[in-house]
Amino acid sequence: MTEHLERENSYFKLATWRQNAVYSYPFVGILLALILTIFGRPSPQQQARKLLVSNPTRKEIPLRIFSTVLIKLKDDYIDPDLIKPMDLFTGAIEALEKEFPEIIFEKTESEYRIRIKDKRFSIKIINLSSLLSLYEKMNEVFSILESKLNNINLRDAEYRAINGMLSVLDNHSSLLTPEMYSEIKAGTRGSFTGIGIVVTLRDGYITVISSIDDTPAARAGIKPGDKIVRIGNVSTVNVTLNEAMKLLRGGEDSKTVLFIERKNAEKILRIELERSVIHLNSVSTNILPGNIGYIRIKQFTQTTETELSKALKSFNSKKINGLVLDLYNNPGGLLKQATSCANLFLDKGVIYSTVSRKNNISESKSADADDTLFKGPMVVLINEGSASASEILAGALKHHKRALLVGKTSFGKGSIQVVSENNDGSALKMTIAHYLSAGKYAIHNTGVKPHIKIGMIKSNQKNFLVSPFMVKSLIPITETLPGAGIKDKSGFFTLNFLDSSPDDDPWDVSTNNAPSPVINIASEIIKNFSNPLSTESEALNVWLKKKKLLELTKLMTILGKNGINWTKPENTTDSSALELSVKYDNHFVRAGESLSARVEVRNLGTSPAYRVFTMVKTEPEIQRREVVFGKIDPGESIIKTVHFRVDKSLPAMLWNIEYKLFSGGDSIGFPVLKTVRESRMEIIPARPPIFRMHYHFMDDSGGNGDGLIQPGENIRIRLMVVNDGPGDSGETSIKLVNETPLNMEILKGRVNFPRLLSGETRNHDFVISISKEAAGTRGKMKLVLKDKKFGIVVPAEMILNIMNPGPAPINSQGLITFPSDTVLRDGPGKFSNIIGVAKKSSIFRISGTQGSWIKLILHPERTAFAPVSEGKLMDSWQLSLPSPRWIPWFQIQAPWIKIKKMPILTDKTSVPIVVEITHPVAIIDASIERFNGKNYQKILYVQGNGKNRISINESLQVGEGFNKIRIHARANPSVNASVYQYIFYKP
Repeated sequence: MTEHLERENSYFKLATWRQNAVYSYPFVGILLALILTIFGRPSPQQQARKLLVSNPTRKEIPLRIFSTVLIKLKDDYIDPDLIKPMDLFTGAIEALEKEFPEIIFEKTESEYRIRIKDKRFSIKIINLSSLLSLYEKMNEVFSILESKLNNINLRDAEYRAINGMLSVLDNHSSLLTPEMYSEIKAGTRGSFTGIGIVVTLRDGYITVISSIDDTPAARAGIKPGDKIVRIGNVSTVNVTLNEAMKLLRGGEDSKTVLFIERKNAEKILRIELERSVIHLNSVSTNILPGNIGYIRIKQFTQTTETELSKALKSFNSKKINGLVLDLYNNPGGLLKQATSCANLFLDKGVIYSTVSRKNNISESKSADADDTLFKGPMVVLINEGSASASEILAGALKHHKRALLVGKTSFGKGSIQVVSENNDGSALKMTIAHYLSAGKYAIHNTGVKPHIKIGMIKSNQKNFLVSPFMVKSLIPITETLPGAGIKDKSGFFTLNFLDSSPDDDPWDVSTNNAPSPVINIASEIIKNFSNPLSTESEALNVWLKKKKLLELTKLMTILGKNGINWTKPENTTDSSALELSVKYDNHFVRAGESLSARVEVRNLGTSPAYRVFTMVKTEPEIQRREVVFGKIDPGESIIKTVHFRVDKSLPAMLWNIEYKLFSGGDSIGFPVLKTVRESRMEIIPARPPIFRMHYHFMDDSGGNGDGLIQPGENIRIRLMVVNDGPGDSGETSIKLVNETPLNMEILKGRVNFPRLLSGETRNHDFVISISKEAAGTRGKMKLVLKDKKFGIVVPAEMILNIMNPGPAPINSQGLITFPSDTVLRDGPGKFSNIIGVAKKSSIFRISGTQGSWIKLILHPERTAFAPVSEGKLMDSWQLSLPSPRWIPWFQIQAPWIKIKKMPILTDKTSVPIVVEITHPVAIIDASIERFNGKNYQKILYVQGNGKNRISINESLQVGEGFNKIRIHARANPSVNASVYQYIFYKP
């Protein structure tokens, strides 16, 4: 009753407020619509439409997508109890805090304090208890951001805030940007308009993998391995795959031209194509030995049911003896299509039900006998990559005993998301319900269990295996949203296959279908059993045990060759007592090196121990190893060595290394030690490279030599890279990315250096071509350096002022000296790029004059410009040998961050941190952030204020477990550096 009166009172206040405010303030009417919707009144769209008709000059509502999302959450989100305004607000502002270094939010009981650079603001949150108040507070935040942050993209910031808010609710609700939503629509539509090729990015080039049958590309003879160097007027050098796809796609019957570099072709091929509708096949088929049909469904698109029906009719005409349906790594797709596919195999029963808000059954779909196309024996293949709609199909076939499931437990994504498009082309993907397989079994967080669980036992290493039954995923996915329905408690038969493939080449092939051993076992089951789920279930069980024994025999044979006895007599009494010890050469290891542990297991008991192995796990950088010992007799001790790769990019941290001992039993075994043996290893960071780069635009070879960038010219860009760091780099790649393709194109834009030694300098020339129509515009490129081993990325912007055509320099000869240090530029004008400094008393040869500027020769391949007024002309007889002493100006230099003091292990909640940040010119700012599980905190923000050195001496609060610390500094908005360290806090 009290709540009802409070609502009525709210409506009264709002009605009075509306009369006074709607026509005075442009956004109030639409804001009122939002408020009324939150309290259950007509939709904001209806209210806004009326107001906009009455006042067409009204400005757009601030945060209109944010308000739309709030309305949809209130009306349709699956669990209203999770919609807590304070938590949503915190999620939104943390997302903003992570995006903008200069923002820090500090929460107290009554307010959020916002610090932007050196300005402080506060937002009262004591009454933040409704979605209306959440909306109002976010408007306050964005008003502050808009007024205090230069060049902020409000649309992108709003998207980030929304996704931060939605991440608090569950893992699957999110806001899709217009670009992302467009790609998703194309993927589920089953068709798009283009030329019909599958491409990848290889060595900086868009490279053809294959042409789709019966498409313009196939008819034009485009081949695998062809490099597309240009699409229309745009060079593809260093473009991203997404950018290339946009260029390749277009309207139906529109034309495009591809320029292709083909192996052994004498010249670049020019191929003109007319775009058409390209149909993407989601279903592929094959006939396996024994006349068994094989169907793989890659994803459920708008055409999947049609494709599957066609395949089944074809198989029926061939009178196949059974069907293998491969759903490995099928991420889902359209629910309606998955339901229609289930109908093709089921003649009765509930396929799925949905549970919406408050656990109400809101929808149920059942099979229809009239739609059934295939009634023969079936085996369905699933794994942890099978999710959502594929779990609906697999679960229905399992629970109605229509098919035997083989593989691994599926992903467990049983929540339903609806996608609703917003006015700006973005879309909200929101969880509104849960699926129940066959109308009652839970899927979410549990997955669909196979009848036969397949594991891989790695046998290509001498001392360890990877045990498939020990762990499902190295990175557990935490889900805040609880599931619904009853859990499937049925058991499964475990069948482990021996896998001798290389570590970096597991069974999964590039097509992501089930590996051949899994397909083979499914085919064998169909050959041997027509009804394995009922009348022949016992016979199947006997057959599987024989298969399992065969694989175990193979394993014992391979282990025996390596001196490991994996036998185990029947009905043995275990009186063993195992002791585990571990020794290291050191208790520290440098990143980039290998860590070796000497693991010893001793049997102190009176009977042999069989099938002994140790599981080893490192944390937080997760690696798992299995050290295999086999049989250990009483009094015997066996020593093995286990090796760990310590990645070169790892920061300072403490590795926790856990050892757990297993023995006996089946191939799985059982734990022997009640506690985990734990040791710690200090990781010392590798000596890193520190890069700085110099670039110089020149038009000598492809232009008129006046130093200006002009239409129609080819510009040579001399790049100089120096490694100033204490360590050598790994393989280092540098590329140019064209962000204004209408103004210019990149002809040569990529270089790879196998390694840059400490102190080493490398030079390379890039070449770009300026469009003839680009006069008076600005070109923009991004220069990106990557060192894969250290995980270093240095991005920087390069701006080109494209001038109107002009005369070439007047040829001139002679010498010039500079009485003082003088700035050198790559063109005649202060708008040109600074490339270096001519040292006092240095002498240069003259190449020409350009107005009041003189053109100098720095090197046979390099020239520069300086004002004539700053030098002194000399007669050539005064000096026979010039001394062109000059210092290059390095335009791209990231700040150098040095951690002077920070522990990696502590038993205190507060630790000292001392950091020094330097830069040759000036530091914009620096920040320190802490990540502890799902908890995030920006601890510190410091402005550079033009200084070239910042010293930080602070106390840092840490949480229990591993705390990842990030120190970030910017020298300009596009050149920055980050350094990480872990602090392990154990009380």
